[in-house]
Amino acid sequence: MITKLFIGGFPLATDEIAIAQLVGPYVDILTLKLVRDKMTRRGKGYAFIEVASREAAELAVDALDGKLIGDRELMVSIREDAPVKPAPIYQKYSGVLSLSEREGRAYHVNPPHHPA
Repeated sequence: MITKLFIGGFPLATDEIAIAQLVGPYVDILTLKLVRDKMTRRGKGYAFIEVASREAAELAVDALDGKLIGDRELMVSIREDAPVKPAPIYQKYSGVLSLSEREGRAYHVNPPHHPA
């Protein structure tokens, strides 16, 4: 079963390769997402990693959580994802937007009327 790890607390200059080298001995990495600042593109000091098995993820947590990297302490945990709430579905017809009826309410935006 695919399991997601959170790893944080590493130096901001750390890149994806360094994270993969750190975590790789414990898990088979499926995906690695280093979270970056949208403006500067610098890492924010944390990442999410999808791994192939929960057992390997637990091994990585045991080995890496609390480990010092320079003067910073790593925080490694298994991320328990909450169910994703679906976004409301909007339908467009004849210039009118309507919130899906399954939401139990509807909002209408009528185009402005211009007299001739």
